[in-house]
Amino acid sequence: MVLKLKDETKREIKRKSIHMIPGILGPIVVLLPAYLFGDFVGRMSGVLISLFFFLIYTLNELYLRGILKRPVPIASSTFEVMARQNELEGRTFMGPVYFWGVLVIMFMFLDLHAAMAGVWISAIGDAAATIFGRQFGKTKIPYIKRKSVQGTLAFFLFSFVGVALILLANPPSTPISWLYLAILASLLGAFLESLPGHYLLDEITVPLITTLFVQFIGRYNFSFLVI
Repeated sequence: MVLKLKDETKREIKRKSIHMIPGILGPIVVLLPAYLFGDFVGRMSGVLISLFFFLIYTLNELYLRGILKRPVPIASSTFEVMARQNELEGRTFMGPVYFWGVLVIMFMFLDLHAAMAGVWISAIGDAAATIFGRQFGKTKIPYIKRKSVQGTLAFFLFSFVGVALILLANPPSTPISWLYLAILASLLGAFLESLPGHYLLDEITVPLITTLFVQFIGRYNFSFLVI
């Protein structure tokens, strides 16, 4: 039997395919350079890439508000694909600005593996929750009816797979194992994403709080990168 995707699921797959890129490419463009050339190189890569996207999405916001007269490469195009209906109508797209701004801070000061765990949870977990929630979400969460138990479960499962692999590559220096830490961090991310509140808050709270959780519980070292 072939699964028939709902129209709204197809729309979310298209929209969230871009949202997943930081989680998928992050280990390649940040962790791999750190393994090959040292932590500083990987950290610089993460900071510079995050700064680039923070800048272009900030400029795009100025364009959407009529302050800039020309569309911004990459950002203006992804706005047409990723933006929610209310954002398209209101001509605003602040989510990526918050997300990439938080990543700049994370890559500058926190452990790379902890930061990448937070990126994965935010990028992949959130996308899985939306896609599976649209397709299979029949049981609504009591305290927030627009989200489903099925979506939250997908958030946890997809987050856990990636975070477990990331932490396995650099296990925490505590009695708690990388496996349990991955489970706890993924549960925390799923819980944060399920909370009531404006959806833009997720772009800040999910990556930052889960990263700090892994950082402190795993007793990873802080870094103070000066550019």
